[in-house]
Amino acid sequence: MLTITLNLPKEVEQQLEKDFQQLETITKKSKDFHIEKAVIRYLEHANKLVKYYKQERAKGRKNYTIEELLEHLNLKEIDWEK
Repeated sequence: MLTITLNLPKEVEQQLEKDFQQLETITKKSKDFHIEKAVIRYLEHANKLVKYYKQERAKGRKNYTIEELLEHLNLKEIDWEK
């Protein structure tokens, strides 16, 4: 068993509490169940990205950072909140 403690901003914590309460009501599954599923899904996606990255590097293809892509597209910054 792994225990994780997060220090989230108060507003994020409050929103998560409301969201999990709604999920618990709808699905009849605990907050821990939903957090576990979300972490597992995140790790599965991250592992797929790492595998893809390694495959592309093995083919000799270049990888770009977000900063390089933004510069190439003549974009100074992106508002990720939109």
